Amino acid sequence: MSKFTKLINDPVKFVRDSKAFRRYVVGVGAPPKPKPKKAPAKAHPLPTLNLAQETELSDRDLERIGAEREYFRWRASPEAFERVMGRLGEQIRAFMVECGFEDRDYLPDVRDFFASYKQNPAVGMRRTTAVGSLLWIFVIARAAKPKVAVESGVYKGASLYTLRSAAPDAQLYGFDIDLTNIVFEGAGIQFHEGDWSEAFPKAEGPDDLVYFDDHINNCLRVRQAYDLGFRHLIFDDSPDIGSLHQWRYPGTPTIQMVVNETLEPGEWVEWLWKNKRLRYVYDLAHTHGAADLVEYVGELPSLTHLTGCRTGIQTYVRLKRKEDG
Repeated sequence: MSKFTKLINDPVKFVRDSKAFRRYVVGVGAPPKPKPKKAPAKAHPLPTLNLAQETELSDRDLERIGAEREYFRWRASPEAFERVMGRLGEQIRAFMVECGFEDRDYLPDVRDFFASYKQNPAVGMRRTTAVGSLLWIFVIARAAKPKVAVESGVYKGASLYTLRSAAPDAQLYGFDIDLTNIVFEGAGIQFHEGDWSEAFPKAEGPDDLVYFDDHINNCLRVRQAYDLGFRHLIFDDSPDIGSLHQWRYPGTPTIQMVVNETLEPGEWVEWLWKNKRLRYVYDLAHTHGAADLVEYVGELPSLTHLTGCRTGIQTYVRLKRKEDG
């Protein structure tokens, strides 16, 4: 039985098989109709509406600019740049004062961050801390002046390098369940492969700091840090309910969900992450009494409107003094 006879006996397949249709009905070996050519794009009738001047860059120019690119995604005349820097420093100052830090000029810290950022070997790598978030880590660590600083979840080391740059004299601890990814190993850093609860470095004073980027229950981390005497905490990827969908495993219950009383016991929240549905049921036992230990909670403001770089969802937490808790 020929292919033509088979197709006639199965008309549905015959209609589906466009190649066979062309061959046996339109004509043997008939070439497909050529696709109509797209009309050339017409120039905008009012090109002066866009007053920016365009310049075609060579590959060499692009390579040079990429090598020189710093934190900002734009360049401007020196006077304009300094005005934007002033606005950036003022917005950082306002938030730091709200957090309870000293009311002072934070612009020198911003400039110091830029200088250290250029040397950071892990910055910009996939799944590392967003650059805008690194700036906040730097400023807070510089303001706190910790004797002991800890990071739980160092991954490649972008934020660990930032902590070291901001607080060069602090005893620094880095924890991760897998240390094979790290690209930064500075002097004076104690690394531990495993959860931070396996080594529990204690705070030496009320100014010591922990940065949690481990997607573990935020409230458990608050309790652990409080028991060890830490007061300054920064949580990465610590959203309230509306942003849970951005992560597969946010540190539920996040400290924002608890302090904002987003859920009542027994209530649940679901979100989609790629092709998976995740569900969390709120339980007071999961909070470890964290709300009673907190003195201040604030989401770190995005600085993208001034810098062009993304700031992740990070939360700064100041705990009560242990003797006052």
